[in-house]
Amino acid sequence: MSRWILGSPKAPGQIDGMYVDIAAPSLCGLSVGEGRGAVEHWFGPPRSWLQARKGLLDYGHLGLQVRLGAGGLAGFYVFVTQGPNDPWTPFSGSWRPGKLAKPPTRDGFCDVLGDPKRRDEDETFVSLFWERRALINADFSLEGELQALWVDFDDSL
Repeated sequence: MSRWILGSPKAPGQIDGMYVDIAAPSLCGLSVGEGRGAVEHWFGPPRSWLQARKGLLDYGHLGLQVRLGAGGLAGFYVFVTQGPNDPWTPFSGSWRPGKLAKPPTRDGFCDVLGDPKRRDEDETFVSLFWERRALINADFSLEGELQALWVDFDDSL
C-alpha cells in the first residue's frame, strides 16, 4: 500500500510525551492487549507494511519495535544505544518511574523491579530478567548502562 493511503510514521518531534514505564510495564501507557489502532495513534503507521502484516510494527526511527499477537499488543523492544551500522535511532523518550536516569542504569532497574529472576553475562553485556505482568529482559553494558529493553507479555521464565 502506498504512503499516500497509510500516511507516514511520526517523527520523534511529532510525539509528545513518549515514555517507557518499566514498573507497569507499558509503552506510552499501552500495555498487554492494546490494539493496533492504539499503537498507530501514538506512532503513526509502521515503516514496513510487510512486517506489519506479520505482527511486527517497525518504528526504528523512534528506537522502537512493537509486536502484536492475536489479542493485541504482545510485546515491545526499545533500542537505547546505536552502533555504527545499526539501522535504528536510539529511543529519545523518557523513562518511568521518574527516579530513573536517562538512560536507566542496571542499579536503577534493580531499585524499581527488585532482584532479577535470572542473569546472563558474557564478555560484552549483562542481561537481567524480571517477571512483572510480563517478561522484562534488559541488556546492560558491563558498566551498567542500558543497551536495550524487551518486554514480552506472552512469555515467562
